[in-house]
Amino acid sequence: MARTHLADVLVVTQAAFAAERAKLQTLKKRESDLRAQLAQLIQARDDRAQGGDEIADAALTAGADVRWHHWIAGRRTTINNELLQVIAQQGRQLTAVRRSFGKTEAVKELVKRDAASRAVIAARRTRDVPG
Repeated sequence: MARTHLADVLVVTQAAFAAERAKLQTLKKRESDLRAQLAQLIQARDDRAQGGDEIADAALTAGADVRWHHWIAGRRTTINNELLQVIAQQGRQLTAVRRSFGKTEAVKELVKRDAASRAVIAARRTRDVPG
């Protein structure tokens, strides 16, 4: 392969690696957001459990409190399911990142070997020139 072709391949593999890493970062951000949502739900539930005001008592009497707790439980289930999916996607994406990294490193090594080979050839030509 010509030197320019290897350099072009390196640029492409580096761009692909950066894209795969960006996808992984997006998934990590989504995981963080979901975990924050879960923490907010749990905090709201805990805050409500500690409250003892008139409004809370009225809500309990009207049955709204029970419905609210059911909603919290359903919402937690939904978020947990989505969190599991995101974590599974992260695993698959991490595999893609590793593969892309390996390709990039392999091409870097080829570029390095090609440069060394060209240097040896150039040195031989210089040495073999009659003068």
